[in-house]
Amino acid sequence: MEEKKIRQEKAALMQKECKDKIKPLEDELSNIIKKLVANLLKFKGSSPVKAAPIKFGRGQPGSSIKELLRSNPGKTFKLREIADALNTK
Repeated sequence: MEEKKIRQEKAALMQKECKDKIKPLEDELSNIIKKLVANLLKFKGSSPVKAAPIKFGRGQPGSSIKELLRSNPGKTFKLREIADALNTK
């Protein structure tokens, strides 16, 4: 049993060391991919499109929220989930 625990601790330590070595490389790769996508969009002649929040009319947000809640009667929504569903902040 002692030997098993020692081997498990060594294995956990080795996994942590590998993750620590790989993490900076993953971050760097992610940044490179983002830059490549941005450059590709510039090269194609378009810019990255960001989703703008929807602007509702005066009484429209309340009716939209009611409609969302009625369409999912079994689910309880948090405020953040409602905002995400309606694409608002």
